[in-house]
Amino acid sequence: MDTKALLDSLDQGVVVIAPDWTIAQWSAAASRLTGLPADRVVGRNFWVAFPTAKGIHMERVLQEVLADGQPQTFMTSPRPSEFPTVVFETRVTRAPHNHLVLVFRQVREELSPESRSAQLLAASETERRLYLQLFTSLPTPALVLTADGQMLDANPEGAKLLGVSDPLALRGRPLADWAPAAQRSALAAALRDAVTRRQELQLNVEGRPAVAARCAGVGRGTRAEQPAGRDRGVRRAARGGSAR
Repeated sequence: MDTKALLDSLDQGVVVIAPDWTIAQWSAAASRLTGLPADRVVGRNFWVAFPTAKGIHMERVLQEVLADGQPQTFMTSPRPSEFPTVVFETRVTRAPHNHLVLVFRQVREELSPESRSAQLLAASETERRLYLQLFTSLPTPALVLTADGQMLDANPEGAKLLGVSDPLALRGRPLADWAPAAQRSALAAALRDAVTRRQELQLNVEGRPAVAARCAGVGRGTRAEQPAGRDRGVRRAARGGSAR
């Protein structure tokens, strides 16, 4: 029996995430439990496919298991904007070659608002909403990027900087598409290095003034902000985080 057939034979949902956060496997039970067919998610970046997972407890668990290899279990909701709702118990383990395996099952249709799990889910949703409100209202361009420069999120000012009207249209696209060809290698190197050490660079978007940026790793991605004391005539850099 091949791997896909084996996973599809299980009653519990199984998701396999590659080291670059690409969804590598999505079992038949995962499709049934979430309502998402495999062809809609396999091959996509996990954080692009599930942007509401950013910045909540789930992200911290995945990062910790990837780092130390110790399995963890957590409760989550497939539809965090609705409450009460379906709740999943999810077990995360690290497989060979730094793949993450998520095995989840439906716990119950609803949780009592007085239960501890319900309170944690409600708190996570409140935290996510507050972050989104802050992120969206920033007066400066803000982009959330993976270490390889793939955009996970952008606020309205960030989309405007890139000449795009809808921030959602930027999800999954590489920032390098907006950089001059001669500077794409330097941009990629700066984003990779920013994961472990803060970087300063000039972000050049074709057709726009140069942006002075300070990039730092946060979780799985990077954030960039204008260093203090720079010329006010230089446009501010994108500022964001790897969460939410």
